Amino acid sequence: MKRAIRLVVCLLAIGAWGHTLEAQPTFYMPCNVAVNAGEQICIPVKVKDFTDLLVVQYSIQWDPAILSFDQVQNLNPNVTDLDLTDFDVVDAPNGTILFDWGTDINGPGVTLGDDETLFELCFTATGSYGQHTDIAITDDPLPTYVTRVNAYPMDIGQFIDNGCVSIGVDPVTINISSTSGNPGEVVCVDLSVADFISILSLQFSVQWDTTLLAFESATPLNLPGLTGANINPDSAMGNMTLSWVSQDIANGNTLADGTQILQLCFTVLGSCGDNAPVWISDTPSPIEVINAISASNGQNIGILNDPGYVTANCVFPDGITINI
Repeated sequence: MKRAIRLVVCLLAIGAWGHTLEAQPTFYMPCNVAVNAGEQICIPVKVKDFTDLLVVQYSIQWDPAILSFDQVQNLNPNVTDLDLTDFDVVDAPNGTILFDWGTDINGPGVTLGDDETLFELCFTATGSYGQHTDIAITDDPLPTYVTRVNAYPMDIGQFIDNGCVSIGVDPVTINISSTSGNPGEVVCVDLSVADFISILSLQFSVQWDTTLLAFESATPLNLPGLTGANINPDSAMGNMTLSWVSQDIANGNTLADGTQILQLCFTVLGSCGDNAPVWISDTPSPIEVINAISASNGQNIGILNDPGYVTANCVFPDGITINI
């Protein structure tokens, strides 16, 4: 009975301790935003898990040849002590802003609801058709630092999803699906596209970890003219290149969002819980996408991509399998 009581007390203590844990905050911006040259665009910096925060600092960077900084606006009125003096814009002509906000370290901190806007950054698009720039939260030159009540002065870290802006056209998006399988099993991931409009040529590389995945096959799907001859896998190096040119040299090819263009299959080499990424890369073949409009100046409109993951299931001697 004493053992049972001790166990209950221990579990209650763990539960109480776990209740006080709070997630690291996330700072994110929209991506795949298209704007015409000469137009102004304002990008909101939004938050999740912005709970009891006392200090937030980081750098924000972009390509100044593509976007010209105009102003910071729409500061969240619920963030105590947040004002324009928290933004150092001296180096904005070179594509860098420093954000350094803090409130009373002895106070209750600041809490915002998920998906609230912290502030907005406004730019004028100065680049040419097809150009693309990230708007990135970085630790250079001002290091990232976030702390909250009951953690000060410890840096609790943060999650970041950067923004991006394109001039005149959205980049092609390639999403790689995720799956799981038992060690030794062959599993497949699919590459699907969005914003695939009037595309004349497409080139990119795919990479994976050869200690966790062994390449088995690549199957072209639903893209006219794409055959095995356009695909060059290197199993030993853990990469594959794809190079395709449309048969319609005047108009290119257009595919509906979500269309699968390629399936890649691998043998799972990892052990229980291993998570193997499969991602788009510019090595060994650089990323290049040309559409019917950008062909006139050879401008690469680029690729946005979401990596996929192959997770190794846990298989136990009694035959029980746990999918991760």
